[in-house]
Amino acid sequence: MRIIQISFVAIIFLFLTPYFLLIGPDKLRDYLYRELVYKVVIENIILESDTDLEKSLKIQEWVHKNEYPFSQFGLIDESALTDFVRGIGYCDMLAKGVINLAKKVDIAGRVTGLYGYDSISHHSIAELKINNEYRIFDPYYNITFRNKKNNIATFDDLQDKNIIEIVHGEKFNDRAIRYREFLGENNNEYYRLFEPKYPSRIVAITSPISNLKKLLSFMVDKNYEIFGDYFLKSFEALYFKIDKSDPLLIARYKHLTFRFEDSINDYTTLIELYPDVNSSAFSTFWDTFIYQTPGIDTYMYFRAKAYWDIQDWANCSLNFKKIFMEHPYTKWNRPVRLFLDDCNKRLAEYR
Repeated sequence: MRIIQISFVAIIFLFLTPYFLLIGPDKLRDYLYRELVYKVVIENIILESDTDLEKSLKIQEWVHKNEYPFSQFGLIDESALTDFVRGIGYCDMLAKGVINLAKKVDIAGRVTGLYGYDSISHHSIAELKINNEYRIFDPYYNITFRNKKNNIATFDDLQDKNIIEIVHGEKFNDRAIRYREFLGENNNEYYRLFEPKYPSRIVAITSPISNLKKLLSFMVDKNYEIFGDYFLKSFEALYFKIDKSDPLLIARYKHLTFRFEDSINDYTTLIELYPDVNSSAFSTFWDTFIYQTPGIDTYMYFRAKAYWDIQDWANCSLNFKKIFMEHPYTKWNRPVRLFLDDCNKRLAEYR
């Protein structure tokens, strides 16, 4: 009987503590929510994945499809979650996204800046530790390499050109589609980044975290594993209220936590209320990380992307086309074209 009582108290403590911690310092609150988002993302993208390799490939694919390089937005060295919310990332930011998500399934990782033939780094990749060796994953181009043992290649394999195959995933940025221009004939340009003249540099690594952070992460992870969407929705509702998150930020967070229908409804509300939504309703997040208050084309872009995520190809195509018709000079022009082409191809497959 006493064991049952202790177990009951432990479960109540586990469930309630994260909620009470939300009224703590901003950094604590943001850390808890960030860990929850990573947990939700990882649990949804590694479904039916048994091995670290399968999980790693799915992580790379998801990051590639959810961050797009925009030169006009500049570099922001924040957290991987900030990059996911913005939907914007460059090679090093995508690589950081990969290692942060991989950490949630106990796969060690690091971001490596490549120099090779030049004293200036021209690219960064993620290296994930699988079978006791760091293996190369390139989320920017969504490619991996296989060595002569048919394993995912290591840095040394690339340096020695010990490669038999490049494995390509779907490509959702312009440069990735035109990857041959960068890789060069027989991938020689890519191999040059691994030349020994200028050694590579590790620019980020998933180093051990404090026991306190481990406990905090454990609490939100276990709550989500046990209570699922009930915990997610109730925790998010309280976080949004305490954090005073703005309407678009809330929609983006819901989108990232796979609450697609809820996020579509939120984007639609923003579109219908535009331009009556007062710019003061938006937090400094968008001024800081997008450099401007978001407009209706941004709401439309993320809504269309949510339709793409749930594989509603008809609404996906319709919404992306609408962006072109109503906002031909939108800053989201390039990814809109890529996702629209993909939607139309998938629609054609069903006809």
